[in-house]
Amino acid sequence: MSVKLTRNKKLMAYAAMAAAVPAGKVTGQVIYHDLDPDLIVENSFCYGCTDVEYIDMDMDGSDDFAIVMFYDYGLSGYLPTHSAYLMPLGSNKVAYAIDSSTVWNYDLGGYVVMTENVAQKLSFGDVVDTSYNFSTLNAVVRSYIEGYDEFTSPTFGQWAVNQTAYAGVQLMIDGEPHYGWIKLTHAHPGFDWQLSALEYAYQATAETSLVVGEIPVSCDPPVLSSVITLPGSMKLFFEPEAEASQYKLRYRQAGVFEPWNKMNKPLPVFKLTGLECATTYEFQVGSVCLDDGTPVFGGWSELAYETSGDCRIGSVVDELLLYPVPAGTDLHIESPAVISHLFLYAADGRMISSSAPDVNNCTLDVQMLQPGVYLLHLITAEEVLWREFTVE
Repeated sequence: MSVKLTRNKKLMAYAAMAAAVPAGKVTGQVIYHDLDPDLIVENSFCYGCTDVEYIDMDMDGSDDFAIVMFYDYGLSGYLPTHSAYLMPLGSNKVAYAIDSSTVWNYDLGGYVVMTENVAQKLSFGDVVDTSYNFSTLNAVVRSYIEGYDEFTSPTFGQWAVNQTAYAGVQLMIDGEPHYGWIKLTHAHPGFDWQLSALEYAYQATAETSLVVGEIPVSCDPPVLSSVITLPGSMKLFFEPEAEASQYKLRYRQAGVFEPWNKMNKPLPVFKLTGLECATTYEFQVGSVCLDDGTPVFGGWSELAYETSGDCRIGSVVDELLLYPVPAGTDLHIESPAVISHLFLYAADGRMISSSAPDVNNCTLDVQMLQPGVYLLHLITAEEVLWREFTVE
């Protein structure tokens, strides 16, 4: 009796972008991902065993493709089959060809011609476009049927053993096809059979051709540096990216698959308002860089999660008093609860000062501050508070 083994690892890779492609062949924006570590599926003569790794190409939380390796008894009758294939999920597709071979079938007592849907092997510099046939069926990278002679040991697929090449794909985004490629290696180290996914890219513009293997200029998403949670809102601060000219953010309530709320900002600071109180939201951020004066989006970051502030009626925040506003030389703070810690932040998230008043009422010296907006972070025994004020 064989044991079924299935290993599922979801990839949520960190995205980078690309736009440097040969002129005249490809237009639009290219999103590129280097898989680090590589995704590897393998089998060492474990009958009935399947190994699977998943790829979420556009980082939207839904897997788009999978690489699969299995060793089982195949269509040829009782002959065991090693099969490595690329599996499109949902309405996504793989560029394919039809491969055939003569196989001895024990059930029929004779030779039969078998056909397989195989992945079209592409080389660096090829162009993925409408010239290829695409299918939602599984596409074999390499399949080997064990037998006893040259006829009963056929192989299917365009990858040779220990070869690296590219598979063309169609990634469906909002019902539109985006051409892409996935770099795959089929290997046979020792007694193992392996299929690896190394990197991939796709066009951000629908129905636009793509040069295979082109690795573009990096335009990484910014990294989250700090978060301010307010009643029914939050403020997200990210580290600026050197090449970015603009930043994009999309967010929605976690676990509720509704359309994204989207924001564009020249600086990596986003204030999300009108949120449900004490509710977790998911978000992604990305950078827009200039490539020869053309703005190019570098792709979304992996999903991140933050919870909005509480909106309890009668809380300390409702009775907290700051004056005068705008402040000139001093800002007076009056609280119904003892303020144990007080932090002052600039609008870009930099902490300017910190103190431990341990009193209800205190005064903050602001005469050395430049005119603008500032944030107070107050901690009491009852709540953690954020308040915004201005200095004139």
